[in-house]
Amino acid sequence: MKILKYIFTLFLLTTVCLSIFIATQKGDYTLKHSKKIEQNSRLIYSYITDIRSFQQWGADALISPTVSEQFIGKNAELTAQNFHSIIKDDNGKDRIIFEVNNYGEKTLHTLSISSLPNDETMIEMESKGNLSFLDRVKSVFYGGIYNLKGENFEKKLNNINFYVVQSVKSFDIEKQNNEYLSDFNYISKSFESKLDDFSEKIIQADKELKKSAQDLKLKYKEDVFVSFYKIGTEESSVYQVEVLLPIQGEAILAETTEKISTGKKSVFYAFKAKLTGDYSHFSSAKNYCVKEIEKIGGSINYDQMSLFKLVRSFSNDFQRDKWETIIYYPIKQIQNTETQSTTTTTATSSSNNATVEIKE
Repeated sequence: MKILKYIFTLFLLTTVCLSIFIATQKGDYTLKHSKKIEQNSRLIYSYITDIRSFQQWGADALISPTVSEQFIGKNAELTAQNFHSIIKDDNGKDRIIFEVNNYGEKTLHTLSISSLPNDETMIEMESKGNLSFLDRVKSVFYGGIYNLKGENFEKKLNNINFYVVQSVKSFDIEKQNNEYLSDFNYISKSFESKLDDFSEKIIQADKELKKSAQDLKLKYKEDVFVSFYKIGTEESSVYQVEVLLPIQGEAILAETTEKISTGKKSVFYAFKAKLTGDYSHFSSAKNYCVKEIEKIGGSINYDQMSLFKLVRSFSNDFQRDKWETIIYYPIKQIQNTETQSTTTTTATSSSNNATVEIKE
């Protein structure tokens, strides 16, 4: 019995000493991780500052997630059962701070983004938090805080890399029946851009046009149109882009309305196709339309510009591979071709040059 009593006393003393040791250890921690991503920094920033994307890269299996009405930038919130995340700060360029409360455990993630050569990005994440007593106990047996928490934080950066690259490079093109595109009045904004910057600049122009329409008390339709053409030499990668917001009636713009134009598009007959994917694939979609028009013996109407109608965009979904764009490519009306088969093109790009498989 004495031996058992000694063993019990020794165990009790060891437990007390271990508890005191753990309780006196620093509970706060700071962990840092970094990751190089093969996409430009503007795209990475756009993805991260959309709080809707956090459920994809920053949290696991959220139950009934909801987002705030404002879902981009500072004060955007994502809420779920026993979970809350908010963007506490956003400098508008390369630094975003998230505060995350997961089952009562608060963590502050500061993400810094920097551009690298060849349109690559370095993203660094500094995570600060405070360990509960249980986690302090676990950290002793795991061999430190990094072994306890580090893998989960590193996974967040790997998720950003995976989902951003996947959502940009995957796209589909589906041929649809030819039809007339009705005429419409519009206000528009123009800019020059490389293909890789199409999405961010089109999204910004969309927001600015709708804000201008509201300020001018114009009634407008939600789906904007985009037209573009290459400028400079054939080898040039720069395009002239115009974003058009359809409005009811005519707009009279004051001289102080900077960089906003107005006009009217006339009706035209069009070869029609649907692109599902990021706007950086607009040029590939345009080339696809030209080839399909040649197949059916069509003749391009050079008096009109092709128009890309954004029917499912960033406001509907943060996942770029689910964005939908209807393409209207102007052609001269084809006789006796009322019955047309539907051609589906599935394109999956593993690099900047997409490979396309066409099934008739």
